Amino acid sequence: MAARGWAILAWDTKESRLWIYNCDAHNHGGVWGALPIIVLDVYEHAYFMDYGADRQAYLKAFWKNFNWTAANDLFRRASAIRL
Repeated sequence: MAARGWAILAWDTKESRLWIYNCDAHNHGGVWGALPIIVLDVYEHAYFMDYGADRQAYLKAFWKNFNWTAANDLFRRASAIRL
């Protein structure tokens, strides 16, 4: 999988499972019935001012600062929804 835009981990309320979505454009990638759990902007504008071209450093900082408790709560609430 490769995309230069957004990486999204979402709960699919119809299939009751997690999916990873890659959105390569800002105006594409909406998924009906999917509730985002983790959303990561990987466009250059998201990290270039702070990290230059070092995307790896940006990703390391993202995960270092990531709130796993909040993500777990989102997952718990999303996975309880049945459509």
